[in-house]
Amino acid sequence: MEIQKEKIYYTVPETAKILRISQSTLNRRVRSGGIKSRKFGSRVLFRIEDIENSVVEVIQKST
Repeated sequence: MEIQKEKIYYTVPETAKILRISQSTLNRRVRSGGIKSRKFGSRVLFRIEDIENSVVEVIQKST
Protein backbone atom coordinates (compact mmCIF):
# COMPACT_ATOMS: atom_id res chain seq x y z
CA MET A 1 0.00 0.00 0.00
CA GLU A 2 1.32 3.42 -0.92
CA ILE A 3 1.25 5.95 1.90
CA GLN A 4 -0.08 9.38 0.96
CA LYS A 5 2.26 11.87 2.64
CA GLU A 6 -0.17 14.76 2.18
CA LYS A 7 -2.75 13.00 4.35
CA ILE A 8 -2.23 13.97 7.99
CA TYR A 9 -4.43 11.48 9.88
CA TYR A 10 -5.31 7.84 9.21
CA THR A 11 -8.20 5.82 10.61
CA VAL A 12 -7.85 2.53 12.48
CA PRO A 13 -8.59 0.40 9.37
CA GLU A 14 -6.18 2.45 7.22
CA THR A 15 -3.41 2.27 9.82
CA ALA A 16 -3.87 -1.48 10.32
CA LYS A 17 -3.62 -1.96 6.56
CA ILE A 18 -0.46 0.17 6.34
CA LEU A 19 1.17 -1.80 9.16
CA ARG A 20 -0.20 -5.11 7.84
CA ILE A 21 -1.69 -6.06 11.19
CA SER A 22 -5.25 -6.67 12.35
CA GLN A 23 -7.30 -3.90 13.89
CA SER A 24 -7.35 -5.76 17.22
CA THR A 25 -3.53 -5.96 17.21
CA LEU A 26 -3.40 -2.24 16.46
CA ASN A 27 -5.75 -1.58 19.38
CA ARG A 28 -3.49 -3.65 21.67
CA ARG A 29 -0.46 -1.64 20.54
CA VAL A 30 -2.32 1.59 21.30
CA ARG A 31 -3.24 0.39 24.81
CA SER A 32 0.33 -0.76 25.51
CA GLY A 33 1.82 2.53 24.29
CA GLY A 34 3.42 1.02 21.19
CA ILE A 35 1.82 3.59 18.91
CA LYS A 36 0.34 6.99 19.66
CA SER A 37 -3.21 7.78 18.67
CA ARG A 38 -5.41 10.87 18.79
CA LYS A 39 -9.09 10.94 19.67
CA PHE A 40 -11.39 13.35 17.87
CA GLY A 41 -14.79 12.83 19.41
CA SER A 42 -15.41 9.11 19.09
CA ARG A 43 -12.86 8.67 16.28
CA VAL A 44 -9.37 7.30 16.89
CA LEU A 45 -6.85 8.62 14.37
CA PHE A 46 -3.11 8.21 13.79
CA ARG A 47 -0.58 10.69 12.43
CA ILE A 48 1.76 9.38 9.73
CA GLU A 49 4.76 10.34 11.89
CA ASP A 50 3.47 8.14 14.71
CA ILE A 51 2.90 5.24 12.31
CA GLU A 52 6.45 5.56 10.96
CA ASN A 53 7.91 5.85 14.48
CA SER A 54 6.16 2.67 15.57
CA VAL A 55 7.71 0.78 12.65
CA VAL A 56 11.18 2.11 13.53
CA GLU A 57 10.73 1.06 17.19
CA VAL A 58 9.71 -2.47 16.19
CA ILE A 59 12.73 -2.77 13.90
CA GLN A 60 15.10 -1.47 16.59
CA LYS A 61 13.71 -3.92 19.17
CA SER A 62 14.19 -6.86 16.81
CA THR A 63 17.87 -6.14 16.17
